[in-house]
Formats: sequence, C-alpha cells, structure tokens
Amino acid sequence: MAYGKKVKLWREPNEDGTFDELTEKQIQRIKDRAMNYCMWSLGNASKTRKQLADKMREKNCPDDIAEYTLNRLEEMHLVNDNDYAESFVRSRQYARKGKRKIAQDLRQRGISSDIIETVLEDTDEEDETERARELIEKKLPGTRHLDRQKRVNRLVSNLVRNGYGMGVAFSVVNEALDNEHLEEDEDDE
Repeated sequence: MAYGKKVKLWREPNEDGTFDELTEKQIQRIKDRAMNYCMWSLGNASKTRKQLADKMREKNCPDDIAEYTLNRLEEMHLVNDNDYAESFVRSRQYARKGKRKIAQDLRQRGISSDIIETVLEDTDEEDETERARELIEKKLPGTRHLDRQKRVNRLVSNLVRNGYGMGVAFSVVNEALDNEHLEEDEDDE
C-alpha cells in the first residue's frame, strides 16, 4: 500500500469481524465494483487469477462475487494464466533469468505447477547457458579487483540468485575467468 493512501473497502466488517447479510442491491453494486476494479487493474498490466483474487480480497469482496467476476473475466478472455505464464517466461528470459527463478516467480503469482512445467519445458539448456554467459559478461568487469576465489563466489552466487543451477553457474564462471585470463596473456605478448 502506498504511503498516505487508505484502502477504500467495499464493505466494512462489524466489530466482531463478521459481515452483515447483503441485499440484492448491495450484491449488484459489489459485482459492478469488482468488475470495474479488475478491468482497471488489467488495464495497467496483465494479472493472474490469483493476483486479482487477492486484490478483491483486500477490498473485502465476498468470495462468491470474486469467483463470479474471475469466471466472467476468463469467459471474456481477459484473464488467462497460461498466456500470462508464456509472456512472463519470454520477458524473464530476455532479462537473463534462469528456469528456477522464473518458476519461483510464477508460483508466487499463483500459476499452477502444471502450467509452469508446460511453459518451461521448451527451454533449451544451451539457451539457458548462453543467457548465463551474457549475465556473467556484464558482471565480470566489476569484480576484477578481487582475487579469483572471491570472484568465483560472487559471480556464482549472482547466477544462483538469478535462477541458474550450481553446475551451470560454476562452469560458466570458470569458463569466463579462464577466457579473461587468456585474453590478458595475449595482450601482454
């Protein structure tokens, strides 16, 4: 929640934390608000079903109305977790993130394991290794003042934080450091 903003709830709980029974007019008003709020939210950026459900829950939207709204949005093809996951994978791969980090981020956004597995199964190991190399090439110059072991530790931990496996991380880092050492030797001659 942003500083200085108060979340405007669609219905207020009683002192004991329960809610009063809603009239038909109130139900329709909350349905309209839920749909408008979701449409506005989707206009800013695509969202998963879980993200929208969480946003409506923050506003004290009844679960049955939230479910109705989410089903309507899916019928209208405005919410599709599979499409969201595919787009997310492409953007994160462009940002040089590894499979593990991408899967973790998708899980946090409420994407099911089946969908995650499906969208990541096309990821090629060679492409993943190449993205790791590109990331290391950007990070390598900033570690030149360190000894080799500290450089390896720092660069490997960076790759692991970005979702690459330990094996890939060590091989890419050692390869980059060896290549850098060879280039320095050639420059000295």
